[in-house]
Amino acid sequence: MPTYITSIKLMAATDSDVAKLNEVMKSRSFHPKDYHDPWDESSKNSRTYIGTTKANLLDATGDLSTAVSSIGKKFSFTIIRDKTRES
Repeated sequence: MPTYITSIKLMAATDSDVAKLNEVMKSRSFHPKDYHDPWDESSKNSRTYIGTTKANLLDATGDLSTAVSSIGKKFSFTIIRDKTRES
């Protein structure tokens, strides 16, 4: 099954919105890639996740979009297939 890396940026998000995003993403099998320093303003509303969710990129993109939309904030995201983790 392919692995995907996604970078998500929430617009005008609060800490509560980011916490909600983490929970929603975990429920969809996307897990945070690495630790984000809460004092680093440049990554405050931006998160990177790794997921092994669907068999193809179209399904993974749809799943991701549905999950992030549930937060209720404007967002942008990038999703790519992670070829370094394929067996």
